[in-house]
Amino acid sequence: MGATILASSFPIEDDDDDPPCIRAKREYQLILKPGRGAFVCLADEPDAEPLELTVSRYGPKPSRRRMAGFAALGTGVGSEALGHG
Repeated sequence: MGATILASSFPIEDDDDDPPCIRAKREYQLILKPGRGAFVCLADEPDAEPLELTVSRYGPKPSRRRMAGFAALGTGVGSEALGHG
């Protein structure tokens, strides 16, 4: 299974302005299993529309409109939390 990691920060860029930290973003992306999770920075969301997730026993699932965006990232959404550190 995978996970959805949400960053509620300013856009994360590879520069010397921390936070938000590009290194932390990369660490979270490494935690995700390839194709089984998504890292989403809310500041990078198009049109600044709210991100809607439905959480069920099968895990978080974005609204149908958002599913296209996750598919474009080559990621899925799962339900199992992964260990860190």
